[in-house]
Amino acid sequence: MCNNKVPQRSYSEKNTNLPKQLPLVGLGCSSFSSFFSSEDSDDEFTVETVSRELPVVIGWIQTIQHAVLNRGINLLDTAPWYGHGVSETVVGYALDTILSDEGCDQAQQRKLARSDLIINTKVGRYEADVLKQFDFSYETTIKSVQRSLERMNCSYIDVIQLHDPEFAP
Repeated sequence: MCNNKVPQRSYSEKNTNLPKQLPLVGLGCSSFSSFFSSEDSDDEFTVETVSRELPVVIGWIQTIQHAVLNRGINLLDTAPWYGHGVSETVVGYALDTILSDEGCDQAQQRKLARSDLIINTKVGRYEADVLKQFDFSYETTIKSVQRSLERMNCSYIDVIQLHDPEFAP
């Protein structure tokens, strides 16, 4: 029997914030933004202009839905640096469609509880200007996490990772 789900790894149950199975594969979400668009592309979005109704964004949301609901990928990896917040916003749009509302019949709607997903984002890398690109200060880190929570419309983030500290001046 062919199982197209991503392999999982068990861990100690003392860590109750994470799902009982940790994924061996996660979904990198940097491409769910205009981060890799060419300069002559019409797909240049900002957090202010991106909309869940745009055809390209609908496709990104469907890709995330497929990975999570059909392939068992329960780790989403994003960052404020990816599209200057657009990737996190798109992840938030996808979470709106993937996560169940309390009291709903999850099996019928094929939706997950928030605790079934691992959301990973990063802090410290923000601007394209080399002199302003990195900021790992306490104040900026806290503000970055708060903005990430707002963009993804979720109550908590499972993993906060330092973004490319090896390149910081």
